[in-house]
Amino acid sequence: MTNDAIYCSNCGKKLRE
Repeated sequence: MTNDAIYCSNCGKKLRE
């Protein structure tokens, strides 16, 4: 995982691209 693509553990989707 990088700061570029942050995933939320709840939704499992990208918060930021």
